[in-house]
Amino acid sequence: HAYLTCDIALQGSDRFVIGLWKGMVLVDIEVHTKRDSNEVVDIIKGKAVAHNVPRSRIAYDADGLGAYLTGYLQGAVAYHGGKAMKPVMGQKLAYQNTRSQCHFMAADAINGRKMRVADHRHKQELDQEIQACLRSGHVGSDGVFVPGQDAAGRWGIVPKDKPVVGARARLNRSPDLFDIIPMRMYLELAPMPIFTGAAAEI
Repeated sequence: HAYLTCDIALQGSDRFVIGLWKGMVLVDIEVHTKRDSNEVVDIIKGKAVAHNVPRSRIAYDADGLGAYLTGYLQGAVAYHGGKAMKPVMGQKLAYQNTRSQCHFMAADAINGRKMRVADHRHKQELDQEIQACLRSGHVGSDGVFVPGQDAAGRWGIVPKDKPVVGARARLNRSPDLFDIIPMRMYLELAPMPIFTGAAAEI
């Protein structure tokens, strides 16, 4: 099956990233600059039609510009990274939020050779961003970052913009590409909704 994951930056940011997946293989990464919400919708719809991707297999970042697209992408899966983790049968770990859960799931899939990136055009940038994604923890008195669980025993990911240890601090820029990878795992967690409007459109 084909899937799309879309990282739609906040207004004022200059990049919109869309990933095309065949199963767990990221086969194509498109990076667009300076797009308004209507253009973003047209790009997503065009990509979905070209590769026969139903709305239920499209995930988009609903915390950014994606918050404005809900009406246009009815039936697609809205990814809210800051929300509480989703319960899973047989869950062994507790996570601080959905973003952390998806990051850990992606790490497991990559380490288990179940997920890979086949589009190598952005390899250097992705490699840098992967190295900048840190498990949450604390900075010791010696200034060294120590990963670990929070007081409630939950695992988490350091926010991108956190001073000292955030991804932006490590990269000197925002990690714009890697977010479409853990977002793919959200499609494994999210139920496949059926909306009357989407069904009528189909």
